Amino acid sequence: MKYILAGILLQAAFGLLTSLPLGAQSGPLSSDESELLNYIRGENADFACGVCLNAARLHAESASRKEVGTAAPVQVGTAAPVQVGTAAPVQVGTAAPVQVVTAAPKQRESAARKKQLRKVKDMALVPGGARRLGSPVGTGDPDEKPAAQITLSPFYMDKTEVTIGNYAAFTLVTGANFPEWQKPEGKFNLETGRDKYYEHLEGVIKTCPSCPVVGVAWEDAAAYCRWKKKRLPTEAEWEAAARAGSSELYSFGKSSANAEAFAWLETNSGGTPHPVGVKKPNKYGLSDLHGNVWEWVSDRYDRTYYSQRPSKDPQGPATGEEYVIRGGSWNSDADSARCGNRASTADPNDDIGFRCVITESELSAEPEQ
Repeated sequence: MKYILAGILLQAAFGLLTSLPLGAQSGPLSSDESELLNYIRGENADFACGVCLNAARLHAESASRKEVGTAAPVQVGTAAPVQVGTAAPVQVGTAAPVQVVTAAPKQRESAARKKQLRKVKDMALVPGGARRLGSPVGTGDPDEKPAAQITLSPFYMDKTEVTIGNYAAFTLVTGANFPEWQKPEGKFNLETGRDKYYEHLEGVIKTCPSCPVVGVAWEDAAAYCRWKKKRLPTEAEWEAAARAGSSELYSFGKSSANAEAFAWLETNSGGTPHPVGVKKPNKYGLSDLHGNVWEWVSDRYDRTYYSQRPSKDPQGPATGEEYVIRGGSWNSDADSARCGNRASTADPNDDIGFRCVITESELSAEPEQ
């Protein structure tokens, strides 16, 4: 009831104000007019009612004028008072709360998605679906067969290998997980170790933070990916990413003639790893999956695993003494860099690095912080 009375009072007030000539509006007011104006200025006035009633009156006047061909005066004679006298309070008093109430859930959803996408800004999407993985008869080694149609969930993969600079930020936080060449009191420590195995890479290690990190154990590589809220790729994910839709020996075709445009190998590396992302990427936007450094994957190695692996999102054997490495390195020939080639080891090395992945479902399942 109070809103109806307020609307009537406001309508009357606006009627009085807009019906008076400009000079009369600025002159002395009657007691009724003063009371109405005092109400409008008071904190209990409901501007929305007055605006709606006044807008209805203006609409009626506009319609009436259109019938007799006098629409233009409505814009000049009536629109201005509505903008000055009533529109501004509507924006402050009613419009803003409506926007907050209705838009907030979508804004929260959008903000969460934007945060997810920021996390994968340096990653490339590898589409889900079925593809043929493994090497066909007549190519590759026995442990690369049989080739099979494997279905994978979509996932994101780091566009480049983890760099020395990336990994240094991790060990600075953990105070552990050091590469072999940096382990305190380790035999391969560049400064204090008795074994000079990494000495030939000392210049790269100390001056090239954008070069891929090497000498990292599988367990430490996995720990780094967890720290980044990601994980090591499965062997099947790695091969699907490396192939980038190709069924040939390489992502760029069946011949290794063009390999040096895509890979740092023994023929063009000069005996050292190089900064990541310099060579041409594959069709998914992923660099250095051929060459530069071998890459750890999450699977343990079993030479017969392909004959028993599941057809959807295979996770690798449950047991095994070594882990699979893929892709070849600066110290490898082009054959080692084939998409289907498999190798394995239990120990870190001067040409083994890694990169991380995360599936779309894992990304979406992360709690908001």
